[in-house]
Amino acid sequence: MGFTDAPNAAGSGKEIADIAGLEMLKKGYNILERNQVEFLLQEQKLGLSGVLDPQTATQVGNILGVKAIVTGTVGTYHREKVYQGGAEINLPWPMGPMKELTRIFIPGGETLKYEVSLTIKMVDVETGIVVWIASGSLSGSETSANLAKKIIIQCLKTIPLQKSKKKRG
Repeated sequence: MGFTDAPNAAGSGKEIADIAGLEMLKKGYNILERNQVEFLLQEQKLGLSGVLDPQTATQVGNILGVKAIVTGTVGTYHREKVYQGGAEINLPWPMGPMKELTRIFIPGGETLKYEVSLTIKMVDVETGIVVWIASGSLSGSETSANLAKKIIIQCLKTIPLQKSKKKRG
């Protein structure tokens, strides 16, 4: 399912859901394409507001033929310019042919700082119970998408492994 957008960041939920889907595929999960999910739900005249209650989760799970639904919320998806001042370096003595040069000024500039926080949860469609939830946040000079990917990878490491049931015969 989709992710809820961060405040003042339209489209952030779709971007994060795409990254989460890709990372889950890499870990071996079977994922339904979100457009296919939306089409099937529209065909069944079931619109979702983004909030899954136990009854809705069960209904959606039956329509889609899945065991669990993964959804989430993007809490923060922010980018800001950070200005850094210049620096002045005083040289201790005149050097070679540049005897007049005793100071160097290095101009400052701006850099971008990104911040991302998100929560992911997995809902069992038979019971409507949240069986796994994880969240994280990062900030730094990497793009929002790269930060989100790192958070998602860390979150996915916390999914409890489910042992397969072997038949004895």
